[in-house]
Amino acid sequence: MGLFSLFKRRESETIVEAPKKDLTQEQVQEKIKGTLAATKPKKVKYVTKSIVISEMMNENPDLYHALAGVMMSYGLHCVGCSASTTDTIEAGAKGHGMSDAEIDELVKEVNQVLDGSHPVMQR
Repeated sequence: MGLFSLFKRRESETIVEAPKKDLTQEQVQEKIKGTLAATKPKKVKYVTKSIVISEMMNENPDLYHALAGVMMSYGLHCVGCSASTTDTIEAGAKGHGMSDAEIDELVKEVNQVLDGSHPVMQR
């Protein structure tokens, strides 16, 4: 069987559903996003305030900038600090005078970045 006949065979096995109406570019993009989101399994490792900052950053290199942005929005520039290799989120935040409620809110936002529900991830 030649490559062309294999392609034709595969092509005939593919089922393509024609749209019932013309879709706008935005509607097509939303359909694609929805399909990808539905088929892509999410394996999210949520963090707690006891995680070492550098460990969190190193385990999520593709989210580094988003995570750093959330940390910096709370006044924590820990991601670039040498203390990040030993400080937990809680220790770093307490060192900057944050309350327990603020730390809990920070951890909540970090976990939203990790699971993709944070507003910064929707852009």
